Amino acid sequence: MSETLLKDWAQRQPLKGKIVLVNVHLTRITLALITTLLKSGAQVEVTVSPELVIHQNALQPLLAAQIPFYSAIPEEKKQGYYHIVYDCCAGMNDITPIHGMAKLTKTNPTLYQHMTFPVITVDSSKTKEIETGLGTGDSFVRVIHHLAQQSLAAWVLNWKNLLDTRITHSPV
Repeated sequence: MSETLLKDWAQRQPLKGKIVLVNVHLTRITLALITTLLKSGAQVEVTVSPELVIHQNALQPLLAAQIPFYSAIPEEKKQGYYHIVYDCCAGMNDITPIHGMAKLTKTNPTLYQHMTFPVITVDSSKTKEIETGLGTGDSFVRVIHHLAQQSLAAWVLNWKNLLDTRITHSPV
């Protein structure tokens, strides 16, 4: 998360009093999302549906911070309890939030046609195109870190060689 956004949300608290459910891969990058939501005033609860991954180095700090974590959402919280739901892989399609849902993966849009609340999907955004090409937030950070460790000259040379090859072999 942008430091500017974090400071702004911490000051304005746009989600104060809102209950937010997060269902995404639980990684250290997810903790940054959760931190931003908490600083925005939201009460955050977390689940990880079966098709998603849990990294222990992310689960332990979550539990230590006493953020509610569910292996399954309790029945009494499925209808009208959460204000906003962040969902990955359509794992929370049986939840009816008060305000709406943000879908964070490429899922068949017909799954959302019956929903009676707003569903925002980021699948067609430029950010999603970058993530799809370079991997999830966590792997994107690892790639950038790895590339930064290489000699800049060698990295530029590799790209120059690639471009030269494409120019030389391109059809006229």
